[in-house]
Amino acid sequence: LNGIEVAEQIRKQNSNIVLIFVTNMEHLVFESFKYAPYRFIRKSKLRQEIPELLESLRSKFSSESMLYKFEYDDKTIKIPLHEIMYFESFNHDIFLHDCHGNEYKVNETLSSLFEKYEDCGFIKTHKSYLVNYLYIYEFRRNCVVLDNQVELPLSKNRGSEIKQQYTSFTRRELQ
Repeated sequence: LNGIEVAEQIRKQNSNIVLIFVTNMEHLVFESFKYAPYRFIRKSKLRQEIPELLESLRSKFSSESMLYKFEYDDKTIKIPLHEIMYFESFNHDIFLHDCHGNEYKVNETLSSLFEKYEDCGFIKTHKSYLVNYLYIYEFRRNCVVLDNQVELPLSKNRGSEIKQQYTSFTRRELQ
């Protein structure tokens, strides 16, 4: 099997595996995009590019392993930040919605959550919503559609700023 075929087999098994292509054939870069590689390392520049790759991976996994901890039904719940789809403010209560379809009432304000997690990929798309950019499927004129097809309102006045934040997070992910 060549690298592209291996990537195809890996993606069939697990879509969360971090793929890194090491190659001298730069023309295959575009073909490999459909397998969502994390990085490309040129064999001719292995020594120069490996340290940056390792630092990037360290940063990626340390942010993915960050946990949001809260009390719920007299228990302490810990949810990895990358599993939180969004926080919702409703009638002065804050609800956490995770990627498994769970909803939890948490004892924080949306403002405090935003302060803590804006650098971790959470975007305030509306005065009542703080959304994890990882789950944004598309932007429409007046809403944000998530991967699970949930539609959340999009602030009319901040639409372009919100889209730029999203672009910034996705670019940072690719670096």
